[in-house]
Amino acid sequence: NMVRPLFATLPGVSAPPPFGGSARTILINVQPDRLRAYNLTPDEIVTALTQANTLSPAGSINLGGQSPIIPVNAVVKNIQDLAAVPLRAGSQGAVFVRDVATVGWASKEDRYLARFNGQRAVFVTANQKDNQNIFAVRKGIEDRLAEFRRTLPEDVRLENGFDQSVNVRKRLDRLNHDFLLAIALGFTGLASASSIGPTC
Repeated sequence: NMVRPLFATLPGVSAPPPFGGSARTILINVQPDRLRAYNLTPDEIVTALTQANTLSPAGSINLGGQSPIIPVNAVVKNIQDLAAVPLRAGSQGAVFVRDVATVGWASKEDRYLARFNGQRAVFVTANQKDNQNIFAVRKGIEDRLAEFRRTLPEDVRLENGFDQSVNVRKRLDRLNHDFLLAIALGFTGLASASSIGPTC
């Protein structure tokens, strides 16, 4: 959420979704027997939570020649507020999420694991866009890494794990070497042919 948008602002860089992290998730653990006791369905819980936890535009207001959009912010600040979301109101009293479920923090199932120097890590790939110079993109990233590091918490390290431009540089150097070698051999062949002279 913090690093990827920073890379996306760099010229010539695209930043796909990160790899290897565990996304923090709110887990609402519904108890089936409680649902049956109140004659409720899981869809009713989903609908109630969606309606109670929203950020949506309510309209605009005219203020001195400007018309800012006024949002209605009903997003909960504490996840336990979700437990107080009403599911149904009736003559026998209201039924809340807490009556049929527990609310807590969890993380999504880890399907992919990433490690860097033997430690758990999250990889954010910074790819060059089409028709961009890979070396200019690399320099742009290196010039901003120190700034990016200052925006992160102290216990989070931002390191360069893999640099494809190094391999590209090696290939270019090898290609230049082979090209110069071919020119040198070409001149040697011409010199040898001219020294032999015409034959009759």
